[in-house]
Amino acid sequence: DGPHDLILIDGPQGEGSRSEVLRVLQRLVRDESVIVVDDVHRTAERELAEEIGASFGGTPVLDHTKGHSFSVIALR
Repeated sequence: DGPHDLILIDGPQGEGSRSEVLRVLQRLVRDESVIVVDDVHRTAERELAEEIGASFGGTPVLDHTKGHSFSVIALR
């Protein structure tokens, strides 16, 4: 169900892609939702964050501080 204020995209462990979330994301977000994509040090997850930003009008902000690797996308 949705929409949600915050969506965290993480798991499963390993090198699998999380791109399947794009099929259902439209019904999960609202205009001001915040989406966090974990593990953006991997190419597939970084590209997913960029695609979400392009599709929903948000700008991915990547964070690689202190060993963390995630992107935050605030929708407008």
